[in-house]
Amino acid sequence: MVKKLKEENGFTLIESLTVLSLVGIFLLIPVIPFNKMESEIEISLFLEELQSNITLMQNEAILNNEWTEVQMRPQGRKIVFKVIGKQNHTSNRSITLPDTIEILGGYKSYRFLSKSGNQGNLNRTRFQVGDKVYTLSFKLGSGRFELSEEI
Repeated sequence: MVKKLKEENGFTLIESLTVLSLVGIFLLIPVIPFNKMESEIEISLFLEELQSNITLMQNEAILNNEWTEVQMRPQGRKIVFKVIGKQNHTSNRSITLPDTIEILGGYKSYRFLSKSGNQGNLNRTRFQVGDKVYTLSFKLGSGRFELSEEI
């Protein structure tokens, strides 16, 4: 007795090779380094927030005749911005350092004088950001500051 073979549908050799080549191409596409991008964005946002808060403290000193202060606290991994003598002032705040940033050196404090916004502390604060180092420095007497990457 002879059995009849049933017709079975399947993939042809060409279809199988096409699918395998497409899968191979997709595997060759590099994976987007999301962690690196997230870290870069976090660092950029931190540096912008730092500059904005220093400017806020200077403006508070000049416009509202207040003594203000910026404290660099490496042990607590934070930077504190405050109006001196006013604990519940709306400008008082602190920012916590991201895991990728370190303050180099010890505690530092910068006070901005009322009416002028000037400050006499010319100590520089250095931040280690991955393999880069940024320096926050104030200009003599004016209270103006610069945040720059060291080369």
